[in-house]
Amino acid sequence: MTVRNTRLRTAREQAGLTRDELAELVNAHVWNIHGRQVEIDANYVGKLERGVICWPSEDYREALRAVFRAAEDGELGFRNTRKAERPAGIAVTSWDIAQIGKTAEMFTELQHTYGGWSMRELVTAGMRQAEHLLQASCPDDLRASLHHAVAQLAHTTGFSAFDAGEHDVARRYFDFALRCAEESGDWHIRAYVLSSLARQATWSGDADAGLTFAERGLVRADRLTATERAMLHAARARAFAAMRDVQGTIDAVGVADEHFERSSPAEDQPWMAYYDRAQHCGDTGAALVELALRGDRVDEARERISTAVAGHGENRARSRLLARLLLARLAMAEGEVAEAVTIGSDVLGVFDSVRSRRVVDQLLLLDELAAEWQHVPAVQRFRGQVYAARPPQCRRAIDQRTA
Repeated sequence: MTVRNTRLRTAREQAGLTRDELAELVNAHVWNIHGRQVEIDANYVGKLERGVICWPSEDYREALRAVFRAAEDGELGFRNTRKAERPAGIAVTSWDIAQIGKTAEMFTELQHTYGGWSMRELVTAGMRQAEHLLQASCPDDLRASLHHAVAQLAHTTGFSAFDAGEHDVARRYFDFALRCAEESGDWHIRAYVLSSLARQATWSGDADAGLTFAERGLVRADRLTATERAMLHAARARAFAAMRDVQGTIDAVGVADEHFERSSPAEDQPWMAYYDRAQHCGDTGAALVELALRGDRVDEARERISTAVAGHGENRARSRLLARLLLARLAMAEGEVAEAVTIGSDVLGVFDSVRSRRVVDQLLLLDELAAEWQHVPAVQRFRGQVYAARPPQCRRAIDQRTA
């Protein structure tokens, strides 16, 4: 027996969409995010609303959640009739909690190497299972550990969405991670999540919120390690730079440096291993690049970003590409066209191996600067390569720019 999906139909009607229009939005989302062409139509949407299809594919559910800004499939009336529910009365065990933590670590490492689009469906599925465990019976002495582990995985899931350019989805997961972190009582995971909230807010154009998140993370800074304090002050620097506050940026970079020089990896949580010297130089250097593009602190910005490029190994391929593109932007702005084009062409050569919207964004910013040097043959060729490659995740942006 089918059960009509009144939630989906109500959401569509309240949004003022026809079935055809909703189908087009779903198709566009799957194309923009995954580079895969699908062609669902009004008939398919009708089957969803009539309950003939009650559990569409993950790509379609993801697209529909994005269209209606829903946090969970259940908000749109979807139900997995094949999913085995955890039997009532079964308690969460320390083994369950350990698996959540290991899942977060595994997907975080994959993202560092292959980008946020890597394993999106699997990390989201793992997150849903972790949320399910929060509803299960859990011994009191394990409750804090469970919230800590779920916070870690929610952060990983949120960063995956952030790196894929899905900022609304990312913010929901980050907010959930923060609630779990605060429930666990662990100041270290809380600082980690707030740092990423700050990074994402600044990146997406809300530097004021980015600064607020970073400074919120520094509340009771005495409970944090020196590395964590350096990470949060670097986030402050990037927010100040985005707000064009030169002195605020310089001061925040200086404080971040002071804390980083006192850092001791032995004191840090395992997830903080990412924040090594290369990462610190990359984050503070990114803040200074914003000043350097306006003619201030050019040499220092270049030195820090060069250190980041040299220090990021193969297992940090995404960070290395981001740093290289910052160098290319700086070179292009300084008129060092040959260097900028060489870096940009190298990045295009490995573009398919790292699927990251943030890398795409940096490439498009480089392309914008390159437009001023269009009369140079090497730049013309490079811009032609960008357009010809048109990676799936940025085709629409490039097409709109060249229309």
